Amino acid sequence: MVAGALGVDVARGLDQAEAHARLTRLGANVLEANRRPSVGRMILGAATEPFVVLLLIAGVGAILLGETRDGSLILAGLLPIVGADVLTEYRG
Repeated sequence: MVAGALGVDVARGLDQAEAHARLTRLGANVLEANRRPSVGRMILGAATEPFVVLLLIAGVGAILLGETRDGSLILAGLLPIVGADVLTEYRG
């Protein structure tokens, strides 16, 4: 049983001295705050996903091949993809 393994009497709990000793030895029984990554890190994470990188390469490649309109449309299409990913992660 867990209580036995932790040396706790289920009916009485810990006495004051043992509670203080465990607090000193182990620290407070609190959860750490969940840290949200910065927006810049979220954008970088979304922009380096394989599908986004593939579209970025395709857009730049199209521009280099003289298909400026097609390449620009591909690159412009990345904005809502990355934006939606960042927004979803930010809300989550």
